[in-house]
Amino acid sequence: MRKPPLGPTTPHRVLPCVLLVGIDSSLEPLCRQSAALAAGARLETCDMASVTTRAAELRPFALVVPSEILDFDPAEFVALARTVNATLIPLDSARASAPGARAELVKALRDAHQRRAT
Repeated sequence: MRKPPLGPTTPHRVLPCVLLVGIDSSLEPLCRQSAALAAGARLETCDMASVTTRAAELRPFALVVPSEILDFDPAEFVALARTVNATLIPLDSARASAPGARAELVKALRDAHQRRAT
Protein backbone atom coordinates (compact mmCIF):
# COMPACT_ATOMS: atom_id res chain seq x y z
CA MET A 1 0.00 0.00 0.00
CA ARG A 2 1.33 3.43 -0.94
CA LYS A 3 1.83 6.07 1.69
CA PRO A 4 0.05 9.39 1.21
CA PRO A 5 2.27 12.36 0.34
CA LEU A 6 3.71 14.19 3.32
CA GLY A 7 2.84 17.65 2.05
CA PRO A 8 0.34 19.28 -0.24
CA THR A 9 0.48 18.01 -3.79
CA THR A 10 0.21 21.47 -5.26
CA PRO A 11 2.29 24.34 -3.95
CA HIS A 12 0.28 27.11 -2.35
CA ARG A 13 0.86 30.72 -3.23
CA VAL A 14 1.81 32.95 -0.35
CA LEU A 15 0.74 36.56 -0.63
CA PRO A 16 3.41 39.09 0.23
CA CYS A 17 2.87 40.79 3.55
CA VAL A 18 3.52 44.17 5.15
CA LEU A 19 3.51 44.46 8.94
CA LEU A 20 2.27 47.71 10.52
CA VAL A 21 3.54 48.08 14.07
CA GLY A 22 1.21 49.82 16.48
CA ILE A 23 -2.55 49.83 16.41
CA ASP A 24 -3.32 53.22 14.88
CA SER A 25 -6.66 53.30 13.12
CA SER A 26 -5.73 56.46 11.21
CA LEU A 27 -2.67 54.82 9.58
CA GLU A 28 -4.20 51.46 8.77
CA PRO A 29 -6.24 52.48 5.67
CA LEU A 30 -3.26 54.35 4.18
CA CYS A 31 -0.94 51.38 4.75
CA ARG A 32 -3.49 48.82 3.51
CA GLN A 33 -4.06 50.71 0.24
CA SER A 34 -0.36 51.36 -0.26
CA ALA A 35 0.59 47.71 0.31
CA ALA A 36 -2.04 46.58 -2.18
CA LEU A 37 -0.96 49.12 -4.80
CA ALA A 38 2.77 48.54 -4.35
CA ALA A 39 2.88 44.75 -4.40
CA GLY A 40 -0.58 43.26 -4.18
CA ALA A 41 0.33 42.62 -0.55
CA ARG A 42 -1.87 42.15 2.46
CA LEU A 43 -1.45 44.30 5.56
CA GLU A 44 -1.14 42.78 9.00
CA THR A 45 -1.05 44.81 12.19
CA CYS A 46 0.37 44.12 15.62
CA ASP A 47 1.02 45.89 18.88
CA MET A 48 4.44 46.48 20.42
CA ALA A 49 4.18 43.45 22.69
CA SER A 50 3.81 41.01 19.80
CA VAL A 51 5.95 42.61 17.08
CA THR A 52 8.82 40.12 17.32
CA THR A 53 6.55 37.08 17.26
CA ARG A 54 4.37 38.38 14.42
CA ALA A 55 7.38 39.37 12.31
CA ALA A 56 8.90 35.90 12.76
CA GLU A 57 5.58 34.23 11.85
CA LEU A 58 4.70 36.39 8.86
CA ARG A 59 8.15 37.18 7.43
CA PRO A 60 6.92 40.49 5.94
CA PHE A 61 8.92 42.19 3.21
CA ALA A 62 8.42 45.52 5.02
CA LEU A 63 7.96 46.68 8.60
CA VAL A 64 6.08 49.98 8.69
CA VAL A 65 6.69 51.69 12.01
CA PRO A 66 5.28 55.06 13.07
CA SER A 67 8.11 57.46 13.95
CA GLU A 68 6.98 57.91 17.54
CA ILE A 69 7.22 54.14 18.10
CA LEU A 70 10.48 53.83 16.17
CA ASP A 71 12.06 56.53 18.35
CA PHE A 72 11.43 54.30 21.36
CA ASP A 73 14.22 51.87 20.35
CA PRO A 74 15.43 52.27 16.76
CA ALA A 75 18.32 49.80 17.06
CA GLU A 76 15.96 46.96 17.98
CA PHE A 77 13.68 47.65 15.03
CA VAL A 78 16.67 47.70 12.69
CA ALA A 79 17.85 44.37 14.13
CA LEU A 80 14.36 42.85 13.83
CA ALA A 81 14.02 43.97 10.21
CA ARG A 82 17.43 42.49 9.41
CA THR A 83 16.53 39.20 11.12
CA VAL A 84 13.33 38.69 9.12
CA ASN A 85 14.85 40.09 5.90
CA ALA A 86 12.44 43.04 5.80
CA THR A 87 12.88 46.69 4.98
CA LEU A 88 12.21 49.08 7.85
CA ILE A 89 9.96 51.93 6.71
CA PRO A 90 9.46 54.76 9.20
CA LEU A 91 6.14 56.56 8.86
CA ASP A 92 5.54 60.05 10.19
CA SER A 93 2.00 59.95 11.58
CA ALA A 94 1.63 63.71 11.33
CA ARG A 95 2.33 63.61 7.58
CA ALA A 96 0.18 60.56 6.87
CA SER A 97 -2.75 62.68 5.73
CA ALA A 98 -0.59 65.12 3.73
CA PRO A 99 -0.84 65.16 -0.06
CA GLY A 100 1.69 62.80 -1.55
CA ALA A 101 2.03 60.65 1.57
CA ARG A 102 0.44 57.64 -0.11
CA ALA A 103 2.65 58.00 -3.20
CA GLU A 104 5.78 58.10 -1.00
CA LEU A 105 4.68 55.04 0.95
CA VAL A 106 3.77 53.13 -2.23
CA LYS A 107 7.23 53.88 -3.65
CA ALA A 108 8.97 52.78 -0.45
CA LEU A 109 6.92 49.57 -0.31
CA ARG A 110 7.48 48.83 -4.01
CA ASP A 111 11.24 49.27 -3.54
CA ALA A 112 11.16 47.00 -0.47
CA HIS A 113 9.23 44.33 -2.35
CA GLN A 114 11.67 44.43 -5.26
CA ARG A 115 14.62 44.18 -2.86
CA ARG A 116 13.13 41.06 -1.29
CA ALA A 117 12.46 39.51 -4.72
CA THR A 118 16.10 39.79 -5.79
